Amino acid sequence: MSASSESGPRAPDGGGDDALFCAVCSREGGLRCTECKDVRYCCRACAKVDWKLHKLLCSATIPPALQDSGSPAAGSSTRSVIGLLLPADSSTPVLLQVPLRGRTDCSSPRWSVDLPELFPEPPSTLLVCTNPLRLYQKLRSTLVIHYRESPAGDASTHKGVEALVGYPPDYQWTGPVVVTRALGVVPESVEEAQDFADFRKRDLLVVGDYLRWYRAEGAEHWGDRNLEPWKVPEECL
Repeated sequence: MSASSESGPRAPDGGGDDALFCAVCSREGGLRCTECKDVRYCCRACAKVDWKLHKLLCSATIPPALQDSGSPAAGSSTRSVIGLLLPADSSTPVLLQVPLRGRTDCSSPRWSVDLPELFPEPPSTLLVCTNPLRLYQKLRSTLVIHYRESPAGDASTHKGVEALVGYPPDYQWTGPVVVTRALGVVPESVEEAQDFADFRKRDLLVVGDYLRWYRAEGAEHWGDRNLEPWKVPEECL
């Protein structure tokens, strides 16, 4: 990656497009990843910080939409957005087309994720409205993590999550983990989401930070873990 040392003010709290700002420190991002051109940075230092995770998705391409699981009911519609798949048996994250179903015969249409191929039963969800390891980072959308609750006693290794976390996570994830992006802040339930948009490669840093933090605050070895690869360069603080 090539980058300059120039940096500007951080992204404002409201409005605007955060895709125009640095994926690491939220300052004005005048530089792009020289490979995929999809992620912006303010300087070489921030690009280096993000590369540990961004390299996992940098060259990822989007496959054709998944086959529709059935005809929509009357008054409903279907479409798809790009989502992120963390496979249990692979350390390589994958971009995929996530089908959405929504009703259009009401004054406030809502969309829901429809992935019966990956989740025969309705999955559990986690709503990521802030980055717990970078509280200064402003998120204008909500990342929704769709997953299966781990059975008691399950000690299997989830390669997809471990690739982002950097070590075996404290929570025993099981099966596929899918991340979608809901527009706006969705504080309590994914059912409140008005609409979804494409997952972006810049969002991977937030996902990695959240998975490192999730259910780890009480872990005895939490304080021993090295957060250095995810720290913001001093010049951007």
